[in-house]
Amino acid sequence: MGSPAQEAGRFSDEDAHQVCVGAFHLGKHEITVARYAQFAAATGRTLPDGNDRSSGSFPVVNVTRIEATAYGQWLSEQTGLTFRLPTEAEWEYAARAGTQTACASGGAGDGGLGCGQGQGTLAAVGQSIPNAFGLHDMTGNVREWTCSDYMATYGGRESRCAMPASPLQGVARGAAWSSTARETRVAKRTVMSSANVRDPQTGFRILLIAPSEDGNSVR
Repeated sequence: MGSPAQEAGRFSDEDAHQVCVGAFHLGKHEITVARYAQFAAATGRTLPDGNDRSSGSFPVVNVTRIEATAYGQWLSEQTGLTFRLPTEAEWEYAARAGTQTACASGGAGDGGLGCGQGQGTLAAVGQSIPNAFGLHDMTGNVREWTCSDYMATYGGRESRCAMPASPLQGVARGAAWSSTARETRVAKRTVMSSANVRDPQTGFRILLIAPSEDGNSVR
């Protein structure tokens, strides 16, 4: 996890280190406006500004970490399974899909400075080429909330889910449609000022805890 000291364009909060993650499944796509609208209707919430109901296949944006966490809790109640946001470590493991390079695609980037700019406009989910794990838009379209609090030196927070309304800074991962080449590197971290912040270029995808061998969910 993180980036080596020699990686061009790296930021100082990307120290390379090893992290272990448990078994999990991650959504192929970011949560869409249509899916979030179902949750909002069922729980008496309003759809956040900037989300057009007619564009249901686009990723929902302007959601807070608290709202994204509530979506996972609601989905868990509906299905009897365990859904939540990914930790920072889980997100990067899924984005890398076995690579250890600057770019999630397995390359060093354009001149070593980045992995190509964002696509320039928000797109419907599933339009990009998936990574080796079959996941779309891990470093493009919109940034994605993790459940981890931010610490510049990681400090183990990258492997833990914080309380949804934690007063500490949060972390979003991945690039957005307007990101620069430097920002599309897979190790890039985006600091979110609080769990209540809304951002028009940030959404989320959901994680499912993988069942253990005895058929029970690992919690």
